[in-house]
Amino acid sequence: MNRVKGKLLQVMSNVFAENIPMILIGATNKPWDIDSAFLRPGRFDMACEVTLPDKATVYQLLRIKNHNRQSVLDLSEADYQELAELMAQKHYSGADVEAVLNNVALEAYKCCNQYAIQARKIVKHNYIRQIEVTSSSTDNLYLKSLEEWVLTGMLK
Repeated sequence: MNRVKGKLLQVMSNVFAENIPMILIGATNKPWDIDSAFLRPGRFDMACEVTLPDKATVYQLLRIKNHNRQSVLDLSEADYQELAELMAQKHYSGADVEAVLNNVALEAYKCCNQYAIQARKIVKHNYIRQIEVTSSSTDNLYLKSLEEWVLTGMLK
């Protein structure tokens, strides 16, 4: 890891020495593990947190990601709200939400393909069953570590 860090710092120094206007963006799931050498002025000067989606954001993700599946969906507005609430309570990331949607679609395809039947409508129960078996990619230890990092004032 030290070789990677050293090489990245060297490349950043060379690029910035050439006075080429540039914005360099880095991302990590563990900001508390970033070496202080990267946080010096002139390197990564700012940090911003991209939080897990709240209920309203999960709702929008469900609507956007299901847009092209409307012909096979049978979900009411209340169903979307309930699914968004369940996913937000489980601390789903955007990737977790998409995984559930893809698994529901795959399950429906396999069912129809296996029995050579016409596609059935995907209903709330299909999503709830998938939510029950899909754990969040962000566990409580990660959430606690992130909260501690933010509270230490590392986020500018």
